[in-house]
Amino acid sequence: MTLCRECKEQTKALFGSENIIDDDIFELLAVLEESSESQVEQLQLCNNCMGLIQSELTNSISEVKNEIAMYNDRSKALNTMFEECTESLSDMENELSTMKESQFEKESEFNRLRQLEVNHIVRHQKLKKEAAALLEREETMWKQFSELETTGYQLQEDVYDISHHNRFLQEKIEILGSVDVLQDAFHIDLIGYIGSINGLRLGRLSNVDVSWTELNSAFGQCVLLLWAVSECTHFVFAKYQLHVSGSRSGIVLSDSGKLLPLFLASEGFIKPLFFKRNFSDAIVGLADCVRQLCVHFSEYYFPSRPESVTDPMLINPPHIILNEYIDGLSLRYTSTASEAWTGALAKLLENMAYLQKSCVIYKRLK
Repeated sequence: MTLCRECKEQTKALFGSENIIDDDIFELLAVLEESSESQVEQLQLCNNCMGLIQSELTNSISEVKNEIAMYNDRSKALNTMFEECTESLSDMENELSTMKESQFEKESEFNRLRQLEVNHIVRHQKLKKEAAALLEREETMWKQFSELETTGYQLQEDVYDISHHNRFLQEKIEILGSVDVLQDAFHIDLIGYIGSINGLRLGRLSNVDVSWTELNSAFGQCVLLLWAVSECTHFVFAKYQLHVSGSRSGIVLSDSGKLLPLFLASEGFIKPLFFKRNFSDAIVGLADCVRQLCVHFSEYYFPSRPESVTDPMLINPPHIILNEYIDGLSLRYTSTASEAWTGALAKLLENMAYLQKSCVIYKRLK
């Protein structure tokens, strides 16, 4: 914008510069605002310059309005952006709060996991020590196992040796078990009228001379046989006990302890009556012991095991003993009844042979 020469001079005179409004209309307005009222009233510009200034001012105002509009638009945009930023900031604050809560939770979880890690480390170290101890124990157990295995092999060999030895001993036992000790040790012969045991005759006849030494020894063998059978069967006699003493054996009364002799003096000695009575009582006691054992086998043992009796002769004893009689023959010794007494003793020996066979079956079934 350029003023005419007269207007320039006028402005120079009033304001001290002729180019004050050459560039910016707003600068001129500013100068006018700062000037006094008299100076403004003295300023009389021409119509062209006034039009020019007005046009310039209009253009400037238009530009300012445009800028104001642009500013308003920009302000609205900024407000919108500010609101959006405010909302975004609120969201971010909420998110930040959420993140802080999450961070707190994660820190708590991290601390828990850290503590768990520490616990796991401690447990791992403990397990590592336990594993080392277990390895050491395993090594020790393997050594023990090796030693036990070696011992087991040795024991197997020992068991084999013992089993072999047991079979050998079992064969020996079977061989020994097949041996009938009683029949081998006590041979009873019932051939003839006078019975004998181990070659010793038991009885006297008028026409057969049997010494009392032989007769006493035969009674001693009878007592020994009864004792062997009772020991084998664990049988306890009622009223009597056996006194085993060779040719001077006897029968003991259990209640009084009195010994009844199963022997008499040899020939040439006087035999008092009470000696003969005690001798007869001893024979009766011996017969009662035989009866008790016969009853034990025939009425108690064999009936409970009928399959064990293969010999019908073992079902019942061959002769019945009742008090001092056997099949009606007296067992008491008398000088005038030698044949009957000897027959009774032979029957007694036959019952003792029955006990021999019964005891053999008992031992086999035991």
